[in-house]
Amino acid sequence: SVLGGENALAELPSGFLAFPVSPDFGWYQVLVFYPLIVGLPYLVGPDIYSRVLCARDENAARRAALTAAGMVVVLSFGLALLGILIRACFPGLRPEGALPEAVMALAPAGLKGLIVAGLLGAIMSSADTTLISAATILSRNVVSPLVNGALGGGGPTRLCPDRQLTLTRVLVVAVGAVAWSISAFHQGIIASLLLAYTVFVGGVVLPTLASFWRERLGVTSSGALWAVVLGGGCAVLGSLGGGTVLAGVLGEGGTALLERALGPGWASLFPLPVSALALLGISRLGSPNR
Repeated sequence: SVLGGENALAELPSGFLAFPVSPDFGWYQVLVFYPLIVGLPYLVGPDIYSRVLCARDENAARRAALTAAGMVVVLSFGLALLGILIRACFPGLRPEGALPEAVMALAPAGLKGLIVAGLLGAIMSSADTTLISAATILSRNVVSPLVNGALGGGGPTRLCPDRQLTLTRVLVVAVGAVAWSISAFHQGIIASLLLAYTVFVGGVVLPTLASFWRERLGVTSSGALWAVVLGGGCAVLGSLGGGTVLAGVLGEGGTALLERALGPGWASLFPLPVSALALLGISRLGSPNR
């Protein structure tokens, strides 16, 4: 009753309650785009792994993962319903402003600060894990191998532990600054999340998954490194100017071909085949460095 009473849903635009597809959200988004861009990070997300590795044993990790997945489904429907009701109460509200507006307008005065503190705590608990993980990946799996290659080394890294730690700390600050700049530029949580997912999927997902079957696939560290660099680089290019920069690089013919093959979200999905080709191709051409 607080969120608009019994007539709240009647105030929604036509087609707003359509499920699972709507005029603005079709089968391509349901079956292709979002499962790949948003779903794949759950397979290799550092925040997921950090929790799984804390489990007592394999059975505990499996039970926790299945329980959490079930809870996510229930919470997702609950949050979607909450968003629908907020939209009915505040027509024309931007999606990013729905929860803050609802908290300020509907929450009791004594609970507003507690709710905001809880939201910030939830965000920070994932943000610090992601920030440290991103800096560690760049330090150990990208920068160190490149430095080693420039120095002609044959091992995984020439950096001593102290220098490796210093490099990681510097990259934490650098990645944080880049993240802050992106968030200031996009001015929207959803757009920023999709950008982060696109870069993460294009550069990190396939090399990480392939590492589980490294011997069977014949994947080398050089192939994984260039999959991260080339896949992530294409993801960055695809995000600039809404894909216009990547379209300019590929040309009109290449852009049309990719759009027919990958659909309207081709700029976000194109890094995946680039990463796969780099991972397998360079692993086959280069000498093994296991």
